[in-house]
Amino acid sequence: MLIIAETPRLLIRSWLPQDLDPYGALLGEKVNNSPYHAQVPSCQAENELWRYRAEMDKWGWSRWAVVAKGDYRLIGYCGFSPYGDAVEMSWRFLPEYRGKGLVLEAVKAVSQHGFEELGFQRIISFTKPGNSSMALN
Repeated sequence: MLIIAETPRLLIRSWLPQDLDPYGALLGEKVNNSPYHAQVPSCQAENELWRYRAEMDKWGWSRWAVVAKGDYRLIGYCGFSPYGDAVEMSWRFLPEYRGKGLVLEAVKAVSQHGFEELGFQRIISFTKPGNSSMALN
């Protein structure tokens, strides 16, 4: 396991096989019982985790798991994806962890990693107008 960043309340780390079910819950998807790392992804959650691993292999960055330090529960993701000539940051957290400053804590730590460790000159991010569920609080 590779820890990308640590904050007072969060660990931001590489994905682990046991993240499949909680990641499926984050996406609102029930994950079937197929073994992780089978020949073909069995669901959207597994497909995305495979993609993040491929991106890590290709660029050395992607989206990372965000884990609450208190109980080591996967509560979301935060990280980067290519967007034309730029790098886009995105995040998603379980609803019960929003509004507590955790998203902002993760975004700050991952942004710092992007600028200081990965050498990014610019990071962009988009949201739909009126999307209060993605607020940085």
